[in-house]
Amino acid sequence: MFTSATISTTPGGTGIGTRFVKNVADIHGGRVGVESELGQGARFWLDLPMERP
Repeated sequence: MFTSATISTTPGGTGIGTRFVKNVADIHGGRVGVESELGQGARFWLDLPMERP
């Protein structure tokens, strides 16, 4: 789902924000994901554990 490359389709954007969020989730034993539908937008989610793994 997420790659190590930072990609943005927004003019002036770097795409580094989603990479940063993914790294934080991984470090804390969490998960991050996205659900999208063409022409409808996207929904991002972040799931972090209450306690350290």
